[in-house]
Amino acid sequence: MGRVWRGQDELMGRPVAVKEIRLPTADQQFYERVVHEVKSAALLHHPRVVTIHDIVSADDGPMIVMEYFAGRSLAQVIATDGPLPVAHVRGIAVDVLNVLVEAHQAGIVHRNLRPSNILLSDARLVVTDFGVSRPPEEHSPTPLTTAAFLPPEQVRGEHAGPAGDLWSLGATLHAALEGRSPFEGPTLVATMAAVLAADRPRPERAGPLTPLLDALLQRDPARRPTATQALALLAAPPPAMPAGPPIAVRPTPPTAPYNASPAIPNAPHRTSPAAPPTGPALLRRRSLLYGGAAAALLTGIGATAAFLLQDDTPERPTRRAQPSTTPQTGTPSPATTALKWTALHTFTGHDKKTPGEAVFTPDGDSVIISRYRGGGMLASWDVRTGKRLRVFGDADLGTDSLSLNPDGTRVVTSGVDRTSLWNPATGALVEKLGGHSTSWAAKFSPDGSTLVTTGGGEPVLLWTPEGKLLAKLKGHKGIVWNPAFSSDSTLLITPSEDRTARLWDVRERELLHTLKGHLDIVTDASISPDGKLAATSSRDGTARLWDTGTGEQLAELEGEVYNLAFRPTAPALLATTDITGPFRYWNPASPGQPTELPDQGRLNALTFSADGSLLATCAENGEIYLWDGATGAAAATLTGHTGAVRFAAFNHDGTTLASCAEDGTARVWQLSR
Repeated sequence: MGRVWRGQDELMGRPVAVKEIRLPTADQQFYERVVHEVKSAALLHHPRVVTIHDIVSADDGPMIVMEYFAGRSLAQVIATDGPLPVAHVRGIAVDVLNVLVEAHQAGIVHRNLRPSNILLSDARLVVTDFGVSRPPEEHSPTPLTTAAFLPPEQVRGEHAGPAGDLWSLGATLHAALEGRSPFEGPTLVATMAAVLAADRPRPERAGPLTPLLDALLQRDPARRPTATQALALLAAPPPAMPAGPPIAVRPTPPTAPYNASPAIPNAPHRTSPAAPPTGPALLRRRSLLYGGAAAALLTGIGATAAFLLQDDTPERPTRRAQPSTTPQTGTPSPATTALKWTALHTFTGHDKKTPGEAVFTPDGDSVIISRYRGGGMLASWDVRTGKRLRVFGDADLGTDSLSLNPDGTRVVTSGVDRTSLWNPATGALVEKLGGHSTSWAAKFSPDGSTLVTTGGGEPVLLWTPEGKLLAKLKGHKGIVWNPAFSSDSTLLITPSEDRTARLWDVRERELLHTLKGHLDIVTDASISPDGKLAATSSRDGTARLWDTGTGEQLAELEGEVYNLAFRPTAPALLATTDITGPFRYWNPASPGQPTELPDQGRLNALTFSADGSLLATCAENGEIYLWDGATGAAAATLTGHTGAVRFAAFNHDGTTLASCAEDGTARVWQLSR
């Protein structure tokens, strides 16, 4: 929600912390509510609460001037020193509960109590972010580090009162004792599901604090103690315990942003962008140009999504993986019924022609949408307001692919006769790139250092982000459909109509392996997040797994596989769409034995969120299905489009989704809680 900087109060001659609040909406009423909460918190004078000195209005939101505290957050202490001794944690509990007693009596609720908002020094503990915690905004996304400490009622989008602070304190104390929150999962969805319904792991180090944790972590708010009652549970003297090591003070350097609350920073300040979501195969884009037979085949793309767990065994014989004869179903996540997606905006103006693709800017504030076939505009839209921000130049030929570099400074599009670089800030055309008689695909590498473009029967070209030609990768004898980089940007795989895929070393700009074995055109390819495996799909009805180190085929997957994508985070699951057949996922416990699930109808595209927590599949019936990226369990169904959905893309944290459909509209959906 903002960043905190170290500053200097020149009038008083004292160091201060200045928190920049970035409000998720420009609504004046919402702004006033946040300011009111901050002013109320400023009246809370307590030696263990960071003092708020002033609040200053700014264009982007209020600036909060606070007491500067030289120390470390409890989160940093846990990360550095590991679990803390029971005696230390008991002292933390007493101090924080005393703060909550006074705050709740004053009608102030923290709403975001967690280890990163408890600051420690050798001599003092303080609680920060009273009044400047995340507002209860219906559509505000939740970082994973925050979700692990939210009470169930807040995850469900209900009112979070004083009892919510007691739950958050319980999760915080558990983290201090055990090293992590009892509800922390590998993904946002898994974490929120655990908060709502999972059995809480019993603490191993809590000792005499176990009854307190049990009382605080009651899912029913009415069954939790008040702060005063919780203090009573600690009234008896604790048993004698050896003193733990002192907590060292590590002041923040004067030139660095003050990191008292190290939540996930806003995207514009990220130093290492998340891997971009894996988009659907490009082949569907050019079916009309490719010919009648291909068009007939592509209109029959059907409905199978599958998962395959990466096998780390060094050497494996080639095997054929077939469906399990005993259908099983994935275990639905508790989040299936608790998490809801809301349609925020419907973007029109495409003259009833299909929007092509969509990509979010790194900060998630805007989305760029292209139009496919028959000409049309390339435009950016404000995600919060739904207003069109700008149209990109003379982009009236339609586009076949759309990509944005990680820092959001360049957009590249491929079209019938050109590859174009654009400035997303102005919509101006920067450069037209040559080298292809017909431009089929253009994509930036995850690190933004390289741009790849492909054409028909010509070399694959590598460029700098500014449009300077780096290399010509020769060898393919047909169209290259949908090139894919490895997550570290060192490998590139190119699937082609010449029935091969080629694996390239991006840095050395040389061929590593030619992957042969498919009996028809290779339609799609993907590289596992660790770079050890490559997967290809073909019109011959199979998908194949390859060792990127040796180029050897490791497995052949049957089932009319057409499009595919690796889950971008471990475990490296492989999702596919099938021309015909039921929905499937590959059971991580038994690679090569896909489990059959209920048929969802024809699917046209698939994409993972960047953290791998969600998989979206786009259906011919106008619906979008969301699945748990780790288990394949159904998570949500998004309805509203009246035509086949052809494309979907997540924003950087997986809380917002854009979709493009043949009803002539694009939509933006957002996770609400």
